[in-house]
Amino acid sequence: MRSGLWAEQHPGEAADIASRYWNQPPDLIRYALTTPKARIDYQRSVPQSSEIQLLADLMVQYKLIDRNDTTGIVEDRFAREADLENISDAGSILK
Repeated sequence: MRSGLWAEQHPGEAADIASRYWNQPPDLIRYALTTPKARIDYQRSVPQSSEIQLLADLMVQYKLIDRNDTTGIVEDRFAREADLENISDAGSILK
C-alpha cells in the first residue's frame, strides 16, 4: 500500500527503481507506468481473491500449473492495516 502511494506521487523515481529490477531501460518503464495517464490504479493495492483465482485458472488453462486451488493464498490484512501516513521518499515506505 505504502509503495503504491509513493510510486503514484513519484513515477520517475519508481520507474528508475523498477528498471533496475526488470533490467529494462528507465525511459521504457516510465512510459509503461504513465501511458495512458491513468493506466495504473495505485489505490487498488489490496489483493482480491477473485483476481488471484482468475490468474490460477489461466495458469491451469495454459498448463503452467496443475491445479487452480488458491485456498489460503490471499492475505489482505497487511494491506488493509497499512499506515498510509508520512510517505515522503522511497526510504520512508518501509517505516
